[in-house]
Amino acid sequence: MNRRPLLKLPRWKIAAFSLAVLLGIGAIGAYRFLNPTNPPDEDPDNSSYNLTKTVIAAGIRDMDKASLSPDGSSVLIDRRETKQDLSETRWLEVHDTRSFRTLATIPLPAIPPPPPSMPPKVEFTSQAVHYCNGGKSILVYVSGFTFSVIDARTYTQKNSITLPVTIDRSADNPLYVDKPAVVLASSCAANAPIAAVELVFGPFGTGVTKVLDLENGTQISEFAADVFGYPVNIDVSPSGASAAILVARFQLGDLKPSYDMGKYNSDLTLLDLNTHSVRRRTLSGMDGARVAFAGEDAVAVAARDEENAGPQSRDLPQAKPDIALFDIRTGLVSQRFADPVNGARAFVAASSDGRLLLGYTGKEWMYREGGGSFRQIERACFTIWDRQTGKMMAQSPGLQVFKTDYKMLDSSHFIDWRPTIEYSRQGNAVLVSWPGFWTKRIEVFAINRVEALRK
Repeated sequence: MNRRPLLKLPRWKIAAFSLAVLLGIGAIGAYRFLNPTNPPDEDPDNSSYNLTKTVIAAGIRDMDKASLSPDGSSVLIDRRETKQDLSETRWLEVHDTRSFRTLATIPLPAIPPPPPSMPPKVEFTSQAVHYCNGGKSILVYVSGFTFSVIDARTYTQKNSITLPVTIDRSADNPLYVDKPAVVLASSCAANAPIAAVELVFGPFGTGVTKVLDLENGTQISEFAADVFGYPVNIDVSPSGASAAILVARFQLGDLKPSYDMGKYNSDLTLLDLNTHSVRRRTLSGMDGARVAFAGEDAVAVAARDEENAGPQSRDLPQAKPDIALFDIRTGLVSQRFADPVNGARAFVAASSDGRLLLGYTGKEWMYREGGGSFRQIERACFTIWDRQTGKMMAQSPGLQVFKTDYKMLDSSHFIDWRPTIEYSRQGNAVLVSWPGFWTKRIEVFAINRVEALRK
């Protein structure tokens, strides 16, 4: 039986074809790396209670972050782009929540490249953009010790505030090279043109709180106090009458006040902004992660995680973290909120009238190996409670969770990353985003029948 001879190609054609195939595979791989698909939602049926979800293709990149307007009608995206010389171009985009139509683009001052001699390191621990004074103003952290105040109605800059700062405030507390020279956090009032900025100089330096008038772009007052810890965040009451500062204590073996006998404790400092005085300093008894005013008379503190979680902490009986509400007049805990099974941790926020409280209530446990611990998230979600009744008013479906290998080329366990959550001041919407991950989307949850829920 005669067989047809195989087609013989020149070697250069075979090599060229192979190279083209390899280049094609590489191009597909690069595209997939730069444009990864979103992981699926945790709940296949996308179930939720009293919430309606809208998915917005926001094109968010690694350095972009999103904020929600007080009434939940618009989303503000903080965009930035780093150039080859390490300078940054930055701008804000305002989008309609329902249609995601662009309402405005607001340019921000460009950040020049760092000088050859690096400036003192500044670490910013709170969000960089705040809606203030009923949504009339936007406070933006620019860089260094400078903030911009933008008119949210005309989308133009009203003024710029540069804080007078002396780095070496405490001569007997040196600055270490592995610590930031200044740690900074900011917040503003929901219904008044008042903002507060907390600064701590050096690892054991002096803390100072600067109170700002956003209408005039001036500093109103300053509170100075020794701080032995690390500022977690700060919040201002809706009327601008008070401020609350959460400071994480250093652990055993580090410098700390003589009255601090606990290994994990957070200071809760309450300031009276009307009388320019310190109202109260309280040891919260918690390893706090976030502080938020719930109305004018209560401050909520969210715990960080379970303590003493071992390798099988998922199966061990232990007290679940929760959200504690402190009465600002007495400094005592007046209410506690948590999911009965999973607890509450990491995040807390409240409507400006203080009637609705939001917390992160994901199901989590810690995997420990050697000296490392790795968060394992079985379900990420948030819950909203009515403070007057203590009842759950809404709960989200399972939110997206991003996972990374905790060791190179080892997929036995992952480090899981929570989404970022923000609550509108009116308590009618929740924004979920994933800054630091190339997700290209954000999610907005509208709370159904809000007026009926409040009755």
